[in-house]
Amino acid sequence: MLVREYEMFSMKENENISGMLVRFTNIINSLKSLNKCYTNSEMVRKILRCLPKSWMPKVTAIEEAKDLNTLPLEELLGSLMTHEMTIKNHEDDEEQDKKKKKVIAFKSSTTDSREEDSDDEMALITKRFKKYLAKKKFGTSKTETKKEEIICFECNKPGHYKSECPRLKKTKDTIKKKKAMLDTWSDSDESSSDEEENQEVAQIALMAMNDSDEDEDENEVSELLDLLEKFSLENASLKKTIKALNRENASLKHEIECQSNKSLDDKTISLEKDYVTIRSDFDNIDDTIYYDLKVARRRLKRLEQKLAASKTIDTCEETSGDDSDSDAPPAVA
Repeated sequence: MLVREYEMFSMKENENISGMLVRFTNIINSLKSLNKCYTNSEMVRKILRCLPKSWMPKVTAIEEAKDLNTLPLEELLGSLMTHEMTIKNHEDDEEQDKKKKKVIAFKSSTTDSREEDSDDEMALITKRFKKYLAKKKFGTSKTETKKEEIICFECNKPGHYKSECPRLKKTKDTIKKKKAMLDTWSDSDESSSDEEENQEVAQIALMAMNDSDEDEDENEVSELLDLLEKFSLENASLKKTIKALNRENASLKHEIECQSNKSLDDKTISLEKDYVTIRSDFDNIDDTIYYDLKVARRRLKRLEQKLAASKTIDTCEETSGDDSDSDAPPAVA
């Protein structure tokens, strides 16, 4: 039954090297109690055969690099446990990297969305400012540039045509005034009073128009300033949020590193304990094998001595038989 269990022995699913080795050691010890012993080479080959398919690259590497006839079982187990720990650490690192990427991606998407919203608001404010500046004619237009290149033939100054020349207009106005003065000298009092009234009405209307334009401009500027203030406050809030997220990210990285180091330390301690236990078990196995070999050699030596003694007795009996035959009287024909 135990021999069959040894022959059918294999590593279970999700079982580590330490657990597999404990079961293997129990089977070997039970077989030794029944005087069934296996050599180091046989146990090494059995361990390699019982590993699952995921271990095949490692098994192939060991078979190519080592001589299985002389490879100590302790060295094989140490190599397998080291490989197992390396795979486990690699899987843990990949899992932690996935968690980090998820956290960073979530924070990045949140920050990007906020930055996009603020960029849209900034673009809207900039567009409104451009409209305001264009309305107030703070920029240089193409018509103004063209007019600067024009030279008046009346006053020889740039910026207007002869028909628009202020000097010519002034001369025409003077002539008209002189004619008017000659024609309406008698009505000077009435006309002057009418002109003054008309001028006052025009000035009042012009002032009202200017006041309404100024009110509209002030309202628009006030609205734009409110938007700028709102945007600056949101920008400051976003900067604070980014700083807080950076601090949180650094804290998470530090925490993950600490947890990873602690986990590695715990695994190392556990593996060292398992190694000490397994080494103790195999030391006991070696002692048992050594004792059994010593007893077997003694028995073999005794058997050899008995065999030699029995051969000596047979030789003596044959010699004595020959002597008795020579001492007997010859037969009478």
